[in-house]
Amino acid sequence: GIVIIEAIKVAGVLTVFAFLILPASISALFALGWRQRILIGLGSGILAALIGLYLSISLDVSVSPLIIIFLGFFFLFGVMGRKLFVKRSVVFGQSALSFAEKYMKAPFS
Repeated sequence: GIVIIEAIKVAGVLTVFAFLILPASISALFALGWRQRILIGLGSGILAALIGLYLSISLDVSVSPLIIIFLGFFFLFGVMGRKLFVKRSVVFGQSALSFAEKYMKAPFS
């Protein structure tokens, strides 16, 4: 908690929460295990930070918005790539709707 509060003071709310949520969301799109999730999340965060820093220096603009934009682009491209290329279903070969219909029936029906 204290580290997050201090990071928000230094970097700003949007940047801190973008770094907390977006790399984890990107890795959850593709990874099957924890090791893969950590590596994909770490890689996407580092890549977005490096691209944002480079463009910030090149274009003489603020760093934080560029990093957030690239994290958002990576997430958007990840969602589109998963829809196009990954045929993995939500719950072990079932769609979410069929899972809900099968296991979450009303008790009095």
